[in-house]
Amino acid sequence: MSKLNITILLTTALVFGVIAGLLGLILLYAGFTGETAMGLWIFISLFFIFMQWLIGPWLIKMMTGAKEIKVEDAPEIHQMLSEISKTAGIPKPKLYIVNRNDPNAFAFGRTQGSSCVALHKGLIDILTKEELRAVIAHEVGHIKHRDVTIMTIASSLPTILYYMVILFAPRNREGNSIIQLIMVFVGGLIAQFIGVLLVMWLSRTREYYADEFSARATGNPLSLITGLSKITYKTVPLTNERDKSFKTLYISDPSKGEGNEIMEIAKAINSDNAEKIEEMIEMEKYKHGKKEWLMTHPITAKRLERLWKIKKDLL
Repeated sequence: MSKLNITILLTTALVFGVIAGLLGLILLYAGFTGETAMGLWIFISLFFIFMQWLIGPWLIKMMTGAKEIKVEDAPEIHQMLSEISKTAGIPKPKLYIVNRNDPNAFAFGRTQGSSCVALHKGLIDILTKEELRAVIAHEVGHIKHRDVTIMTIASSLPTILYYMVILFAPRNREGNSIIQLIMVFVGGLIAQFIGVLLVMWLSRTREYYADEFSARATGNPLSLITGLSKITYKTVPLTNERDKSFKTLYISDPSKGEGNEIMEIAKAINSDNAEKIEEMIEMEKYKHGKKEWLMTHPITAKRLERLWKIKKDLL
């Protein structure tokens, strides 16, 4: 969510969009138009993306209160992280703990060599060792797939689409200029919204990739199934606006509120009751799937469905 970190996708898009809007107005007021204005805007926008990538890890640590944990303070977790990183073929990330009771985890960093995995205290408290290993493997999967970099770059897409419409939309100088400006502005907003939907789709896709990496790297999809179910069941919706801005980082979106049904699906998967599993997953997909296109994470039922299929493939 992240993840190579979707770095606070919606909040970043909002802030970046305001900055970009002011910049665009300044460029137009200064007399830059067409390709010249677009070129200057892209150049400055890339600078902001670079700064976001550069200071992102520091901001995440400051805002979440994540503290680095030494090997001697958590040898078992460090051992899990070391083994999974070796399987992934990447340098071992640093380990951080967030002193919060809600169960969740996230990965962050600039490169594979400077990456970090953060675990909430509440996650460590409720998961078994194998479930914790599976969650750590999911976060390592994000690092292996370079999701932080991918999503940091992708987060600029909505604003770029907006200004492509604003700067290059055809204008009839003899027509009603106010109506034309309104139409161009509305067109820009539509393009930006389409860009946001594309970035959310990409974010959901990266979650599936990280899930699959975890399932295959540990050889135990069931542990991620039960781990995700516990996280979804125990997590309460966020109320703090600062916390909401970080939800795209987490292994599970804390605002979906899927609840008890997910635990029941996990129990059915554990018992390998194929007919019951398919029926329950279809019910959850029908209930929550309609709003998934506005989510940065897939609905948990779909993630469990894919993990269950991998579990059968590995038998």
